[in-house]
Amino acid sequence: MKRKIAIMLLLFIASISGYTQKVNVKAEEEKIRASIANWQKISADGGIDNIMYYFADDAIIMEPGRPPVKGKKTIEAMIREMENQTRNSGFKMTWNSPESVTVAESGDLAYIITKNHITTNDTAGKEVTSDNKAVLIWKKQTDKSWKEAVVIFNADPS
Repeated sequence: MKRKIAIMLLLFIASISGYTQKVNVKAEEEKIRASIANWQKISADGGIDNIMYYFADDAIIMEPGRPPVKGKKTIEAMIREMENQTRNSGFKMTWNSPESVTVAESGDLAYIITKNHITTNDTAGKEVTSDNKAVLIWKKQTDKSWKEAVVIFNADPS
């Protein structure tokens, strides 16, 4: 009898161990796209505290010619500094809508392919815009929200 119970228990454990919760990747993609659209609107209107909501605590930004910026607090300080410099340099950064959003089957990570455009004034005061290609990695948080974990971009040769 004990052996029969043990076998049934093992069969039960084996049957549920292969079970993985199905993730609706399309629904998660739409959540991310909605978050990005909202973030773009908030970014255009200003409000650093609102912008920072979309970064994971352990986020990292890797941009051309600069060391990585690690952690939400450090990223916030960088953004505040950029805001101060904007008044003098004409600095402006805009992001395209995502070209693609790919959610992992596990439902906990996603990567986004997109572009950004950075405008500054050169030494003569003329606006110069650089176009960049970018990969963004978003991570699902314990509260089920999506936050940006990694930003990496570089010059788009096209």
